[in-house]
Amino acid sequence: MTLKIDTEDATPGGQTSKYIDASLKMTTVDGTSKVQTYIYIDTPLKLTTENATTKGQTSNRIDTTLKMTTGDISTLAVECEIGWLMLGTGCYQFTLGGTRQMWLDAKDICSLNGGYLAIIETAEENVLIKTHIATKGPTNDYFIGGSDLVTEGKFIWEHTGLPVNLPGSNLFHDWRTNQPDNKNGNQHCIMLGYQVSFNWNDAQCAYPRDFICEKSPVYE
Repeated sequence: MTLKIDTEDATPGGQTSKYIDASLKMTTVDGTSKVQTYIYIDTPLKLTTENATTKGQTSNRIDTTLKMTTGDISTLAVECEIGWLMLGTGCYQFTLGGTRQMWLDAKDICSLNGGYLAIIETAEENVLIKTHIATKGPTNDYFIGGSDLVTEGKFIWEHTGLPVNLPGSNLFHDWRTNQPDNKNGNQHCIMLGYQVSFNWNDAQCAYPRDFICEKSPVYE
C-alpha cells in the first residue's frame, strides 16, 4: 500500500501556505481458529522528499511508503464452557444412563446446547474420546454425528455435510470389521459400540442410546 501526499510551500505577497499532513498509523488483527493468536501490524511512515524550483516557487513532494512490521503479541487462553469437558482442542458432553435418546432427538439436544453430535476427524481425537468413555461409561453405546439417512451407504457428518471415511479409504476411520453392514436394512446412524472396543458401528437410529455432543472452545 502506498500513500502519496503532495505538499506545496508558496510565498506570494509574503503569505505562506502549507499543505502537509503525513500522519498515518494502521493496525490489523488476524485470528486463527482454536488456538487464537492476535497479530498486530504497525505501519510507520517512511518519507522521501524531492525539491523542484519553477519560477521562484518551491514544491516539496513527500512520498509516504509504508514500512510493515509484525509481532506476535499474545495467544489467548482456551477453555470450555461449564458442563463441557476439554479433550484435545474440542469441548464435549458425554451423557450417561438415564438420558438416552434416539439419534434425531440426541442431535436436537446437542443443538439446543450450542453444539452438535460429535464429529471424529483424527486418530488422536478418536483415542481421547474412547479412553474417556472406557472409564466413565464402559458399558454404554454412544451415538456420534454420522449417518446415511439421506442416501443409503453414503455416511456423512450431520453437522458439516462432509463424508465419513469408509473402510478401504486411506483416510482416517475406525469402523469395526465388516461394518457398516445395514443389518436388517434399518441401521443408518453411527455409534461407538462398547462390545467392540468402541469402534464405529452402524446402528438403529430409533433405539435410545447415550450420545456425545461437541462444540468449539471459548477464548479469553
